[in-house]
Amino acid sequence: MAKAPGGNSERAQLRRDILRMRAELRETVSVLEERLDVPKRFAEFRVESRRKARRWAHRNPVPAAVAFTAVTALAGVTAWAIAKRIYGNV
Repeated sequence: MAKAPGGNSERAQLRRDILRMRAELRETVSVLEERLDVPKRFAEFRVESRRKARRWAHRNPVPAAVAFTAVTALAGVTAWAIAKRIYGNV
């Protein structure tokens, strides 16, 4: 059996192509894992949001105090309404 001309170079090229495709696939899988890691992304979002809120509150203390008071009052009214609905007029 005679080898086809260029058979070794075609085989070498095929191996290089396979290795390149595997590397691209590993990179794609890595990017997808990073994007789909919801707990990690949520933790990063939470940290960044807290940092922004603290910076804003430091620069704008009066509006921050008003916002904090409004959120606290809303939480209190909501808790009261839920308790009233559950326990009635006790």
